[in-house]
Amino acid sequence: GVLNEARSSNYGVQVFETNENVQTEVEIFKSLQQFDLAGIIVSASRVQESVLLQFSQRSEKPIVLINRYVKAPNVSCIIVDYERSMIQAATHLINLGHRRIAYLAGPAQRESSQDRKRGIIEAMRRARLSLDPLLCLDSFPNIEGGFSAMVSLLGLPKEKQPTGVLAYNDLVA
Repeated sequence: GVLNEARSSNYGVQVFETNENVQTEVEIFKSLQQFDLAGIIVSASRVQESVLLQFSQRSEKPIVLINRYVKAPNVSCIIVDYERSMIQAATHLINLGHRRIAYLAGPAQRESSQDRKRGIIEAMRRARLSLDPLLCLDSFPNIEGGFSAMVSLLGLPKEKQPTGVLAYNDLVA
């Protein structure tokens, strides 16, 4: 979507990949001043809020944050309601007959992971079920993290294994 919209307005898109590395992200923020950018889109930033606020104050460019909220005059934020989404996803699995639902969480300290987990817990509560702590595994939010978490779940005795699994993101899934 971003590439198509940019092209239709004769803009280009410069992409910076951080591989979930906060230090790399900080370095990229510092280097952005050297580019002639019309605006900045930042997806799932991991840096401290103070770094984002400082950057927004120094930058005269409009900034859009995806999956992160920062209150600043030139920053717009696009936020997903992860809790509600996971209530819907978990309810769907429950309606299919699943009672032992696992959650392959991303990093535990991330607010988005906590929101997702709250959604699963709420859906299970409504169905008079509970999320077994053995089935709620933190992982790095990538393919390897999801693989490792799933191997752990499949290593449980058959009666303790999940019948359904929800994941932090597509890569973990």
